[in-house]
Order: sequence, then C-alpha cells, then structure tokens
Amino acid sequence: MRNQPGQMRLLLIVLPLLLFSGTSCATAVSGATKYERGLLAEKERHYRKAMALWRAAVGQRGGSAELRIGNLYAKGKGVSQDYRKAMEWYRRAVMAGNADAAAKIGLLYEISGGLGKEPGAAVKWYLKSATMGDPRAICRIGAMYKRKLLDPSECRRILACLRQAVTARKANAMFDMATLYNNGWIVPASTTKGAAWLERAARAGCAMAMAELGLNYEFGFGMAKNIQKARLWYLKAATAGNTTAMLEVGVLYANGMGTRRDLARALFWFRKAARAGSTEAMNAIGGMYAHGEGVKPNPAMAVRWYRRSAANGGTGGMMSMGYAYEWGTVLPHNLAKAQAWFKKAAAAGNSEGTEALEELKKLEPMPAARK
Repeated sequence: MRNQPGQMRLLLIVLPLLLFSGTSCATAVSGATKYERGLLAEKERHYRKAMALWRAAVGQRGGSAELRIGNLYAKGKGVSQDYRKAMEWYRRAVMAGNADAAAKIGLLYEISGGLGKEPGAAVKWYLKSATMGDPRAICRIGAMYKRKLLDPSECRRILACLRQAVTARKANAMFDMATLYNNGWIVPASTTKGAAWLERAARAGCAMAMAELGLNYEFGFGMAKNIQKARLWYLKAATAGNTTAMLEVGVLYANGMGTRRDLARALFWFRKAARAGSTEAMNAIGGMYAHGEGVKPNPAMAVRWYRRSAANGGTGGMMSMGYAYEWGTVLPHNLAKAQAWFKKAAAAGNSEGTEALEELKKLEPMPAARK
C-alpha cells in the first residue's frame, strides 16, 4: 500500500559528505545581520553582493564569513575560481575556530583543488576538523580508507590522534571512534563496540551521539531494542539542540511509541525541528493539517507546509504534493500535476517518486501540467 501525504516516517541519521556548498540559508527578516543578508544574497545567486556583505562581517561568528568567502573562491561564484585564495580564507576561518573550514582544506588536498593531490595533508586537516568537533570529517577519512588512499602509517596516526583526544575526554573523538567501528574503517567493524563508543560520547555530552544512540536503541543496532531508552536519548539530544532528535521525539509522540500518544507534543517538536530546518518535520506538520491530527483540518495550511518542505529540498514534501494532486485531498485532483511533483522527487533521489510514476502510468493518459 502506498503512503499517504504527510505520513510520518522515522529518519535514519546519515552523515553527509562534505561539499563546497553551505548548509543553511537566511530568510529576509528585519534586522538581519550582514552575514545573514549574505546568505540570502547567495541563495538568490547574487554572489558579488554576498561577497561584499561577508567581507564586512569578517571577524564575527567564529569564522563563518571567512568560510563562505572561501567557498565562493573555491566554486568561482562572483569571482574567478582561485583555490589558493580559497585556501587563504579557509585558513583564516580555521584560526577563528571554524571546524568546517579545516575539512574544506582537507578536501582541497584530497581532490587536488589546484594544489596537487596530497593524501597525507588531507588526512592532517580532516583530523584537525574532527578534533575541532566536525563529525563529518571522519567520514571523509573513511571514504579515503575505502578507496585505499591511506597507508598503514596514516591509519596508525589517525587512531593515535583520536585516542589522545579521547584521553582528553573530547566527546566528539568518542563519536568518531564509534563511526569507525560502525563502518569498519581502519578498525574491524563491530556494531557492539560502536554502540559502546556512542554511549561514551553521549554521556560525555555529544548531542549527535545522543541522537544516534536513540536510533540504536530503537532499532537494535549493536544492542537490544529498547524504545524507552530510545525516547530518553532522543529527548536528551533534542533538548541539546539536535534537529534530527527533535523530529524523532515528534514521531514517537505522534505514534505513541514509548509513551502515550500526544499529538500536541508531537506538533510542538515538529515545529521546533522545522524551525531548525528539518524538511521532514515540515512535511509532517503538513500531514497533521491535512488529516486534522492535533489541529483542525486546514487544507491551505497543509499545502503551505508541503510546499515549504519541497522548496527546501524535502522529497517528502514533493511526494505529499504529488499525492495530494493524485487523490484530490487538499488540492484539486490533477494527475498531470501529480506526475510533475513525483518527477521532482524522483530526480532528487526519492525511489518512492519513481514507484509513484510507474503507478500513474497504469491510470488515464495525462495532459501536460500547467505551471
């Protein structure tokens, strides 16, 4: 049976590979800082304006402006592509305490971003990023390991560096050790040891480890399933600001898992996650308005949240728009528009979109959708 619009699903935690793109966009609000206005300008592809605004914000926000300027030089947006200038700005960002910038330097060395490939230098900067607190950096090291780009001495250096950080009680290093064991990078794969390191990291205060530990307890990865403990760790992570955990707490309340069903609390946590940028939460809120769960049914609000999810890249929102048009629930029945939304979802990598398109082929022929 195919999913209904806005159906809530549990979200697995996936650590994305580092790219030269940023991960957040500002909205046009009164009193926005120059840095935030720069984010908006970049989103609107006004790269020179973004550059000017970020230059005016240098020295603030822990190197965030310096990082963004480096990204523009690395991508050649609004300026001529210049990896050396990108490197200069990334180094300035690192000096200001920006862990992401250290990983970007590692990436330049890894992919030969005008500097020549230097795996050893890449590992050095990825490790620096990891010890500064960026959990994605260890994934880049893992990717290099899988491609056999690391020699034994580099593997020993990585483990020694992480163990030294663990001795210093750095929670992010404990989380990185869990990642290595869970994926079998450098060390033999062991979900049991991975779970043990996750628990150490979570108890040491790492919010991402708390969220992933909740996931492990919920699905039994490396430990016995325990929905009560899953809920406990999700709540700890959500309270600490982890967006994925906020979403998961909402899912537990919405479905009465590990607690009584409480749609008001589900909506509360979905809204918090949505404000933090979760497209899954935006889609879930749309589903609640569509089906009148915890709120009065409101088709217009449902569509607004579905569209918001889709506009921010959420394939769940795209699918919900497609289903709404297919079934004529919160939108007028229109198979052509349904098809258009399913195509968007499929193009964005959602396999359900491909399946929905196949199902539509069995129905009546469709005229082209009007924009």
